Amino acid sequence: MKIQSFFNAKNHQITEVKQVRYSEIQCFEEIAKKEDLTFCNKTIYFAAFHKCEIVGFTGIIVYSNKVVFKNHFVLPQFRHNGFFNAMFNFSVAYALSLDRHLVEATCTSQTIDYYLSKGAKVIKKFKTFTKVHLEIGDGSHLGGKKQ
Repeated sequence: MKIQSFFNAKNHQITEVKQVRYSEIQCFEEIAKKEDLTFCNKTIYFAAFHKCEIVGFTGIIVYSNKVVFKNHFVLPQFRHNGFFNAMFNFSVAYALSLDRHLVEATCTSQTIDYYLSKGAKVIKKFKTFTKVHLEIGDGSHLGGKKQ
């Protein structure tokens, strides 16, 4: 999947998003787990790079009728620069490239408002996270268009 202009962040730019092995992002697991993120074997991981440095990562699990967005995580020193939005848009474009139009996500307290602002519907609330569904249609209203 090619990098598109929607990877531009405020004053920065994600220069590359590429699929990575879990071992390539495992060094960030401890900090991510402190923010209630979970990891699983079914996840396809992608890392976002800015000037050859990982600024964050995301994971996607593909099912026959939907995708599950997992671990949209931006390292603390890179937050508030638009990288989360860029990774979300990448994930939407990736889902659309697989012809999946339903997203399920498990949101933490840090991400729930973002998903709700994109039109996600709450499916179930748990103690530390909220499960949502989001119909992405063609993705144009979310910023990620099918490649």
